[in-house]
Amino acid sequence: MRAKSEQCLDFLQSQKVILAGAQGLSLVYDTSKEELPKGKWTISFDKKDALWLDGAGYHRVPHISAASDGDFRFILGVFEDAWHDDFCLLCLCDESA
Repeated sequence: MRAKSEQCLDFLQSQKVILAGAQGLSLVYDTSKEELPKGKWTISFDKKDALWLDGAGYHRVPHISAASDGDFRFILGVFEDAWHDDFCLLCLCDESA
């Protein structure tokens, strides 16, 4: 199964979550990296206009791979591409709301 970035954003916004972006992904890595799903990519969306725009005109979305051997890799994916089902969506919640 594949999902477009707009579909992912629509879903996240329907859940009334806080989009984490690169800052949120870095925070999760620093504080809770052992809890990231192993063998999956964790993607952290932000509003499209807040994402880095590369020289080719693509918006870049940060994500991280957590391998079962303890290795982690940070990558910038392309917003305009579709995402496979081996990606997990990262978001933050306001518990006071």
